[in-house]
Amino acid sequence: TQKIETHQDISVDDATAAAAAAFDKQVEVYGITLSDDEKHKGEDAVLGEAKDRAVAMAKAHIELQAPLYQPLFCEEAVRLEIPKSSHDFLGIIDLVDDKRRVVDWKTTAQRKSQSEADYSLQLTAYALLYNKLTGQGYPDELRLEYLVDSKKRGPQRQMLRTYRGDSSVDALAARIETAKNLVKA
Repeated sequence: TQKIETHQDISVDDATAAAAAAFDKQVEVYGITLSDDEKHKGEDAVLGEAKDRAVAMAKAHIELQAPLYQPLFCEEAVRLEIPKSSHDFLGIIDLVDDKRRVVDWKTTAQRKSQSEADYSLQLTAYALLYNKLTGQGYPDELRLEYLVDSKKRGPQRQMLRTYRGDSSVDALAARIETAKNLVKA
């Protein structure tokens, strides 16, 4: 968010400190539940490993992803009114940049296929929300930006790009209408 005004990425040290603090806060607020497989390791070991991975992912984001974008909007909530309905559609777009791209940040344990982006309802919704937010039609490009959490090689970047047009948005609108009718029923 600060890069919108400063045009500068935060430092790796600041990003990793923020990730570590956020991790600790989440554990404090929500606690931790261990799976049967994790119980033999012990809570401290599991928490330590998870925190180290969260910090490594924050570092990878600052080094591999953040320098590629100049954000215009970050974590932007956009509400669409649905005609003749008591329900609205609310979406939160991770990033809109100065090149008319919408980016959704994700983490994963395994690389994804191009179909993840091409058939993503979330990205279709973001295309519609981008138009509402900017009034500039659909974005020039939609991206799924993954940090692949490889235990062997460390975090790796995977970027999948896709596009949306009227037919994709019309299909999403039909799904929303169906959902609206089901809620009403």
